[in-house]
Amino acid sequence: MIEIIRLHPAALPRLAVFDFDGTLSLVRSGWQQIMGDLMVETLLQARCNEAPPQLRRIVDHFIVGSTGQPTVEQMAWLAAEVERCGGAAESPAEYKRRFEMRLQERIEGRLGELRQGARAPDALLVPGARALLDELRRREVPLALISGTDRDAVVQEAGALRIAGYFGDRIYGPGPHDPGFSKPTMMARLLSECELPGAALVGFGDGPVETAATRAAGGLAVGVALDEAHGSRLDPHKRTALIAAGADIIVPHFGVYARLVEIIFDTKKALEIRD
Repeated sequence: MIEIIRLHPAALPRLAVFDFDGTLSLVRSGWQQIMGDLMVETLLQARCNEAPPQLRRIVDHFIVGSTGQPTVEQMAWLAAEVERCGGAAESPAEYKRRFEMRLQERIEGRLGELRQGARAPDALLVPGARALLDELRRREVPLALISGTDRDAVVQEAGALRIAGYFGDRIYGPGPHDPGFSKPTMMARLLSECELPGAALVGFGDGPVETAATRAAGGLAVGVALDEAHGSRLDPHKRTALIAAGADIIVPHFGVYARLVEIIFDTKKALEIRD
């Protein structure tokens, strides 16, 4: 359940940064399939030379590796691929609009169930997420949420899941006119504002972007490799991508949050146990 890739004695965690989709929230679960379908359809219309199965492999590989990027950056890749195929690309913003239109029906259905009480908020959280947040708050670790999804949507969905209060005003995401937003920049800003060294940071994410940013800052990177389609299993493709991005620890979810927190707060002891 907990795979230790590497650990080194670090400063006591004094700031925890979370990704949102796939790390805490399952409201958008399945977005990869929807994005992949849009990309393959768009590239087929551009008459790319690759056969549909090959295009699907290319697209899926890109999505796994770019998880954590702002959506508009992923759509910029699509526009560049259309141009590569000789097609006339729409703007990244237009492709983002089309993707969000397809995804919105699924999101609204799930949020509607939450509003009506037909589904409990924890049913749309990664297993153990609330317990982990509670434990970190009990230890008085400041929490921040940094997402590649537009901030307004993250605030709405975090509110519906009843986890917005854990983060207060530390919920970050790109705005409609914020092309310069990036997770590494936000992490650096938070560390500066809190006057903390990078070694005091622990980051949780299911994407290579936030994982690499945490490692680059000098923090401890916890990769969440949940197979969202099957509830609680480990996704081997996510695991591979997270390890390549520098994850120190891999978990499928937070069901073992108590043990995970022990490891995070006592890396020296964890090293002794592992060895």
